[in-house]
Parts: sequence; C-alpha cells; structure tokens
Amino acid sequence: MKKLLLALVVALVLVAGQVYGAVGSISISGDDLIWSKPLNRSVFRVITVIFTASSTDGSVPDLTLNADTAGLKNGSPLGWYGYAVIIDCNHAGTEPTENSELYILNAGGGDVLGGQGVDQIDNSAERFVYFHNGSVPFKQPMVGTWTVRVTQQAAAVNSATGTLYVILVSE
Repeated sequence: MKKLLLALVVALVLVAGQVYGAVGSISISGDDLIWSKPLNRSVFRVITVIFTASSTDGSVPDLTLNADTAGLKNGSPLGWYGYAVIIDCNHAGTEPTENSELYILNAGGGDVLGGQGVDQIDNSAERFVYFHNGSVPFKQPMVGTWTVRVTQQAAAVNSATGTLYVILVSE
C-alpha cells in the first residue's frame, strides 16, 4: 500500500511538472571574502548568484538580497558597496536570449546599475558591468534591500541558465 501511494505521489508530481512547467529559480551559491594581506582585512566580497529560467515562459524570479537572504555565509551585505557585476551566461547548458537585461534595484526601486545592465546578458560572451549613478561608474552603498532582476528579451529561452558574480567592496 505504501509503495502504491508513493508511486501515485511521484506520478502526480511528474504530471504536474509537465502540465504546469517548472518555475524559474534564482539563489545564492557562494559568498566569498577576498582579503588584502597588507591591510589585514577583507576588501572585496563576491556573491555568486545562479539562475534558471522557467521551462514554460522563460521568466526568472527576483532575488531579494538583504541580511536575511539564504546562502550568505559572511553575514549581512548591508554596509558594503556595490562595485561591479560579472555576467557569465555562456557556459554549458541553455543560454539566455541575447541582449537580455540585469537590474539591481534598491529599496526605492532605483537601478543601482544606472541602466548599465540593459542588453548585457549575452549568450556568447562574459560581461563586466560597474555599479553606476546614471552618468559615471559609482560605488553604491547597500543601505537596505536590493532586488536582483533578470529579464529576457521578447524571445524568451526556456530553462536558460546563468551566473552573476556581484562584487562588493568594503569602502
């Protein structure tokens, strides 16, 4: 009886996944401190974010980045400054639509990349984007929640994957 019930549950999950499709995901897979030996302190922090687009519509959910974000092993990112993002989407697997967008929004909804993440998710090359104030590269202080948002161009690629390396500096 238990085996039959287990078989029914597994079948239901498989059918539901095919009917409704798998939703996209985004999460923290790494949080590394880079130390300066002469200064004897961390000067860079690299937060690795991985995403997979939905298998049905190619959408990627937002990631809320704050003191409570799962996967951060070095404490709260509050008080650090956004410096740059390395966008790596040209690795094995399904690649996102060419010229897709990356936004990192502050608590007020402003893009701390200053629009520099537009058309930067590329399926054939890595990209390096600085945090920006809209006219020049500018370190952005993290004083509240940030939202990491990935959007694909009109021709969404289902199950597309990518990696973002968010580089923070201590001052």
